[in-house]
Amino acid sequence: VVADEVRNLAGKSAEASRSTSELIAAAVSSVEKGTQAMSSTAQAMGRLQENSAAVAEIVQKISTASAQQSTSLEQVSLGVEQISSVVQNNS
Repeated sequence: VVADEVRNLAGKSAEASRSTSELIAAAVSSVEKGTQAMSSTAQAMGRLQENSAAVAEIVQKISTASAQQSTSLEQVSLGVEQISSVVQNNS
């Protein structure tokens, strides 16, 4: 009877050991997948940061070009006013 109980306990212990091993393997697999997901996310965030910096640079260039165009238009407008004044004086 004792030998049967010892065998039963040994079998249960072996089953628990296998179950624990399977759980540990599943946990390790989940951690590896999580690590891969984090790595992909970090790479995506890095690309997003680079792209955001590029967009900011382009917006700054547009702003500078707009300011230059505004100055040029003011100069053209002044030139047209001066031409108009000369034409009126000549008339």
